[in-house]
Amino acid sequence: MRLQTLGVALLIVSEALAQRADLFDRKEQAHLGHGWSWKLGGHLLDAAPSTSSSQWLIANADGTLDTLHAGNWSHQGSGSAMVGIGHWWVVQNPVLWDRWSIELAGVRHAVDSEFRGRVAQDGPGLPTTLDTLMDHGESTFTLQTAIQVHRAIEIIPDFFLDAHMGLGYNYEFGLETVRSGADSALFLPLSTPSAWRLALEGGVGLGVRSQSGRFLRLLINTDFIQLQPTAIQGGGAWDWMEGSYRPWQFSISWDLLKRRPAASCVGAPSGQPGRDLFDPKMRKKMRWSRGT
Repeated sequence: MRLQTLGVALLIVSEALAQRADLFDRKEQAHLGHGWSWKLGGHLLDAAPSTSSSQWLIANADGTLDTLHAGNWSHQGSGSAMVGIGHWWVVQNPVLWDRWSIELAGVRHAVDSEFRGRVAQDGPGLPTTLDTLMDHGESTFTLQTAIQVHRAIEIIPDFFLDAHMGLGYNYEFGLETVRSGADSALFLPLSTPSAWRLALEGGVGLGVRSQSGRFLRLLINTDFIQLQPTAIQGGGAWDWMEGSYRPWQFSISWDLLKRRPAASCVGAPSGQPGRDLFDPKMRKKMRWSRGT
């Protein structure tokens, strides 16, 4: 019974991984096996976590403790539009993945953090009062690049689930941070956010082949592991000012295989020099014979 169950499971898995050879025209009858991708969507920085506590105690000369501040931070990331372009290639004999791609995209990052709590007034040893502190960080433009591998699992003819995973890199242009409100000297110094990020990322989506060599995919993408810089929270988030944020992308992608040029009978055969069927002497004899 267990062997039968295992056999059925293996059959289901093999059927799930199987797909028609012509879904991406692997035989390259009408296309060249590679093409362009155009992507449009949105990008979101999700605070993870959205709130965090903060307290700074110092020791006086007599051994007593003073509280410079004690309260809670609330963090909020922003969303922006995303535009991207990529090039992708079809794998002729797929095993784990059936396509791979290189992508370039542009977004804009911005985050806000607000502290609310008690802050010392005029220095240690004096009473604290309720106060706020605001942190704001943003980039003028964020450039994203990614190298990814893809796997399609066909559901019904022309419709498929799509999974992808790869390495992503960001660079922030014009990154600026501003702190305002309570006396910032009563808080731990703010570290400068990293202007770049390297992460293992991936996602899933739903795809459809609209016509031969033309595909439409709805995708969701996020970071699995931040390789550099790493966040205190770990996982796919990275630290920016007081908060940690996980990136999410929601997009629609148009994937276009490049069509194979139509065959032409004009001109010399490929790789061979053109040759006259008759040499000049033979043509003279032919003209003479027709004249007589």
